[in-house]
Amino acid sequence: MGSLIDFGVRDVVLAPGSRSGPLALVLAEAERQDKVNLHVRVDERGAGFLGLGLAKVSGRPVVVVTTSGSAVANLMPAIVEAQYAGVPLVALTADRPPRLRNTGSNQTIDQPGLFGRSVNHLIEFEPARTADSAERAKWRRQVAQGLAAARATGESSTSGPVHLNVGFDVPLFPGPEASVSILDAQDQLDELGSELEKSAAGESVSALMREPINFALADLGHAQVPQRGLVVIGDEPRQEFQVQAIELADQSGWPVISEPSGGGTKSNGYVAAAPVVLADLEFVQSHRPELVVTVGKVGLSRPVIGLLTQADIHIAVDSAGKDRPDPVRSADALLAGVPYPPNDDPVVEWAGTDSTWLQDWTEAGARAETQVRERVSAASTSSLAFVEQVLGYVQEDDLVFVAASQSVRDAELLLTSDYSGARIVGNRGTSGIDGLVSTAYGAALAHNATNPDARTVAILGDLATLHDLNAFAAPEAESQPNLTYVVVDNNGGGIFSNLEQGSPAFAQDFERVFGTPHNTDLVTAIRALGPEVVTVHNTAELASLLFLARHNPGIQVLVTTTIDRS
Repeated sequence: MGSLIDFGVRDVVLAPGSRSGPLALVLAEAERQDKVNLHVRVDERGAGFLGLGLAKVSGRPVVVVTTSGSAVANLMPAIVEAQYAGVPLVALTADRPPRLRNTGSNQTIDQPGLFGRSVNHLIEFEPARTADSAERAKWRRQVAQGLAAARATGESSTSGPVHLNVGFDVPLFPGPEASVSILDAQDQLDELGSELEKSAAGESVSALMREPINFALADLGHAQVPQRGLVVIGDEPRQEFQVQAIELADQSGWPVISEPSGGGTKSNGYVAAAPVVLADLEFVQSHRPELVVTVGKVGLSRPVIGLLTQADIHIAVDSAGKDRPDPVRSADALLAGVPYPPNDDPVVEWAGTDSTWLQDWTEAGARAETQVRERVSAASTSSLAFVEQVLGYVQEDDLVFVAASQSVRDAELLLTSDYSGARIVGNRGTSGIDGLVSTAYGAALAHNATNPDARTVAILGDLATLHDLNAFAAPEAESQPNLTYVVVDNNGGGIFSNLEQGSPAFAQDFERVFGTPHNTDLVTAIRALGPEVVTVHNTAELASLLFLARHNPGIQVLVTTTIDRS
């Protein structure tokens, strides 16, 4: 544990257990010495997602400690999300000695390799036989290898989860006569010596190669930078990439289409309500881009995906996660970094901007925004209306966590160039609805670590909330983030009404297998776990309660209702 701390780990999430007991005692002592921020949760699945949220927003590796057996398997959903989102999550799992595998021994499974290709790196630590300096040096090198892989340094090209599996033999704890401090028994690091150690600590991350876009086009055999270009920013957790994508678009005179977690509203050419714009086939046909540059993981909206197939040239910038960001296999080139705006290269010339091209797109966005506002006015208790209130409430230093499914699609329609600029994040690696209460909690903790007076607002659906209800049972002894959950309750899978299965042709079976009404009193269920919960009936009430939350630190849960259950 001392090596993890030396290499920069500051947040550790612990789910208690017996075989992980030695690690738990080390962490308790480390917390007393103010060396780590320790977060204890009773549910391993929720612990994994709490660590995910902490790592996503902080950008630093976060360790999640579990005991052996099925406890480890409960980390799989968070591990998979971390792999596809490029989040440095470290699973530190206690295990039985290898000799007990395949013997029917209690709580013993094949833990090494359990996560398969969903982790960047796996290290199995053998049970300690001695505590000499040679063995500690070996452990230190192994920890450094794991953190280097999590941080996208060394041999790893992308950030992602790693698995450190630690075998413990009995006796698990030192006898009562032992008085030496557990942490003091470790070799504390005075300086980072080797390149591997520097890499593990994140000190030797090389800058990604960036070149003017002329170079990429030259490699593809083109002689000119097109005027009719367009930049699409998908889920892009790296804020420097967001800024670079906007710089490319603004200096080239190109419009920007952005997912909520892409940060594109800051662009001069931001296109509001892009899915509505792209639903106009006549506009799309007359404004077919010659070049599309995608940054990050794209794919939230089908109309945006369809646009990629319309472009003459598609240049994709690598995403933070596992996969090549090319959902329709249309990319002509994949770049490691966002290209610089075009220059006056003599080989691939730049003809300058086309103001009409940019104006057409932004005006189309303004028309689409008007249509969306009309929809909001016509349904003042819809999820769209509640999400609009949240986006209008947050300030620049705040954080917004948006659930997958309906909430993020509502935000995509509602964001305009007037948005405050508050950072928006979500679990878009695999777009699952599991673990979102925990992820939002971790994200809020990490955000308050650097912005202590700011607020995080998490917009969740009712099914996502039920899926992770245990996360509301956070220990009272731990400090709470400034976090407001806004739960949009439509009593089931409301998003399916807007998809193919919402067609009248499937009405007979819709509620049974898609709508799945749960008829749960969410207010009572959440309140039983400790948080302050308030029912919200309309947008006026939501606006008032959000204002009050601004002046009340800690956690509040606001449950809005979009249906009449009476």
